[in-house]
Amino acid sequence: MEKSSKARKISYLIILPFLVLLVSAFSLVPANAAQVAFTVEKLTVDGKFIVEPTFVTISGSKSAADITIALLQAKFPDVEAYGYNGSGRYFYMSGIYDPDKGGLLSEKDENPLSGWMATVNNSFINTSAGINYPSNGDVLRWQYTIDMGDVGTDPNILGESKLPSKDALIWKIAEINAAGSKDSYGEAYDNAMTVLTDLAATSGGIAAALAALNAEPDDKVTIPDDKVTVVTLNANGGAIILSDGSVSSLEMRFTPDTPVNERAFPTNVVREATDTAEYEFLGWFDTAGNVKYDGYTDDMSETLTLYAKWLAKEKTETPKPSEPDEPKVDPSDPEKPVVTVTVKPEISGGVGTITIPKDTLSNLIDEAVKDAEGAVEPTIVIQMEETGGSVKTVHVNISVAALKEVKESDAAMNVTLASSVGEVTLNKAAIADIVDEAGSADSVDVAIEEEPDEVTSAQETVLSGEKVRAVYDVSLYVDEKKLENFQTTGKLTIGLPYTLKDGETSGSVLVRYVGEDGSTEAMTDGRRYDDAKQLAVFNTKHLSVYAVTYEPVSDGGCDAGFGGGAAVMLSAALGLCLRKKNKR
Repeated sequence: MEKSSKARKISYLIILPFLVLLVSAFSLVPANAAQVAFTVEKLTVDGKFIVEPTFVTISGSKSAADITIALLQAKFPDVEAYGYNGSGRYFYMSGIYDPDKGGLLSEKDENPLSGWMATVNNSFINTSAGINYPSNGDVLRWQYTIDMGDVGTDPNILGESKLPSKDALIWKIAEINAAGSKDSYGEAYDNAMTVLTDLAATSGGIAAALAALNAEPDDKVTIPDDKVTVVTLNANGGAIILSDGSVSSLEMRFTPDTPVNERAFPTNVVREATDTAEYEFLGWFDTAGNVKYDGYTDDMSETLTLYAKWLAKEKTETPKPSEPDEPKVDPSDPEKPVVTVTVKPEISGGVGTITIPKDTLSNLIDEAVKDAEGAVEPTIVIQMEETGGSVKTVHVNISVAALKEVKESDAAMNVTLASSVGEVTLNKAAIADIVDEAGSADSVDVAIEEEPDEVTSAQETVLSGEKVRAVYDVSLYVDEKKLENFQTTGKLTIGLPYTLKDGETSGSVLVRYVGEDGSTEAMTDGRRYDDAKQLAVFNTKHLSVYAVTYEPVSDGGCDAGFGGGAAVMLSAALGLCLRKKNKR
């Protein structure tokens, strides 16, 4: 039972440190932004925070994984700040730098069940940081557990924490920290921090600590004016984003006793873009713009005004999709003519879409048949223009009328759809199956998705396997109906991207079909590795989720971990062939 709990726990362990990102200016909380309170806690180890309660303003839809990596690097620039594997839904953060330890506080450091877990509004999350997106008003707590139960979770069921919620108190402390006013709360602040670091704190104790902070402090500290340095920050056409709104200037007061961690000037500063330019915040500078100040120092004069310095960047318009290039013949294989057309995709949210109208494909068919002269099997290649890695999903919409021409042609031609996400080649029989299935539909949609979100729990268990290197979903839709199998002699040749790592050999790369029930099938028909294109290639009659795996022959019996059903779960429990998240 202990090892089974361990396997479940490992699937969900993630960590997210504090975050401060730029947001749209001139609003309390911008429409596309979220204000969140964050902590990173190691209370089970030594009763301390790594990141005390702090406010975060997030703009856009960056994943927690992207945020985590960027901010850990910023917070701990001179050390190994984190350890992680995978990306997207398979991202897994295994450790975070602990200044007291002088290295990563990682999973299994305390015992085999120890590691990082997270709550959102006092409920343990069960998703990867790669697909977790903070919402406005959330309280995210990242807690190091030794046995899971110590931070308030049932080892068998993730959900609402069994410990009293500290969220309201965390939010209040984050407000005080953002305002830099903790000294004015005196003992009330110190008591609240004691409660927050106490795993045995009761709901009554938490409520009393919050009430003390909400009461008007009786013992605010008064600092003599002759020991105060007043620094005025002028946003210089921009805005400083604070927890309670946006301001164009900010007055900050410091003394020689101000703690080092409270001396930094805010960097959450933005400037509204114009029609022609966007602005990057470079820091706080003196009037001449020559000396940069990152925070208060004891040698500053009693009054100082600093100005935000901006770098104007010219806006570049996104190029409009162009018409497909004229077909051209690839002369590299004279015995098997290849006619290629390169098409610029329309890109939105990481999805690239290209549309092949009837006339375009008809012209390619005529060109291919003419070059083949009826003697060989020509191939039509529809190549999506390179996008620099910004596309993770590709959709190719093809006219059914044009595919019907391929079906009725005398030439036994193939059609290849090629992109950075993968390649799909349809033989003539497969095209005939598609045309028959399409009926009166105008077009069909061939889709390749990297790291698909829509997988069953059984599939996800298999896809978390130690040998899994990449995951793809290859689909074909007719009027939104998925066509999964080709019943006649129809065959597809699929190439999925995978770059060999140092020491890996192409002969150990194998693609496996992963069914919804977690069962797998090794794709051995036509199996090969295309070194030039860095593709794992195979033939198939069905479409679904595929895993690119690396399986050296010497691994022997570990292959049982891909057997599906009980075999998969047993392997997960024993930790033989499965691991936490995809190592990509």
